[in-house]
Amino acid sequence: MTASELDQELDELYGAPLERFVAARTELAARLRAKGDTAGATRIKALPKPSVSAWVVNQLHRKRPELLEALFDASGDMREAQRDALAGHGGESLRDATHAQRDAISKLTAAARALLEASEHAATDTTLDRVASTLQALGTSGWPEDGAGRLSKDLDPPGFDALTGLLTGAPAPSREKRASRAAEPEEEKEERAEERRRREQRAEAEAALAQAKSGVKAAQRDAEKAEATRERAAERAETSRRRAEEAEREAGEALDRAKTAERAADEAEKEAERATREIARAEAEVVAAEKALAKLQ
Repeated sequence: MTASELDQELDELYGAPLERFVAARTELAARLRAKGDTAGATRIKALPKPSVSAWVVNQLHRKRPELLEALFDASGDMREAQRDALAGHGGESLRDATHAQRDAISKLTAAARALLEASEHAATDTTLDRVASTLQALGTSGWPEDGAGRLSKDLDPPGFDALTGLLTGAPAPSREKRASRAAEPEEEKEERAEERRRREQRAEAEAALAQAKSGVKAAQRDAEKAEATRERAAERAETSRRRAEEAEREAGEALDRAKTAERAADEAEKEAERATREIARAEAEVVAAEKALAKLQ
């Protein structure tokens, strides 16, 4: 099997329904082994089955490529805007780029929900949160080396270090600017260096603030989910309590009925005993009467 053929086979493997992945992987490994590619078959057999969230991102690559392209474009604009912001200008561009990236991720997440529901997979909040995190990571770093649309696990978005690391990506000053700075008095150089440090510190503070705000929002979402869970648990507890009280009341009523029936059975037994005695007495009187009649004959 040529490299291009194997590449096509892998695309089909990761594009298949999730429940078909293991069987399709086994079939592909068997075909490679039959062609004498034992090492390739072993490598294919070791490919992990994607998580649900990774699988649906792979499907977005195949079924909604225009939305992913919009994400990559917005993320590229955002990186440029971040570099500008770290250099001390372009704050409005950064806000616009951030909004564009969030809008792209929101549209992709909505498309992921639709794909999950169409494939009869649960589109839970947890799954969609993982999808959104993976999309953010893709926008920043692109697809991993395994290839586009071949994720097996979720990706983590870049942390604060990646934001501050943009400082090293700033374009170098031109030769003319370097010459003019070399001719500047030492005092002006120090002032310029101090201003640059202030800009860097301000940029770092803004990035830290943005990250902190994101953390607050995430904590708020977690708190809302926890409160909703608590309310559902409280409702279930109240329902169980009412059912227990109803069962207890019914059990009490059943016990009362049982006691009443027991008293009725005792009374009936006593009546039966009295009737038995009456029968014995009547039979005795019949016997006496028969004897008296026999004497008279």
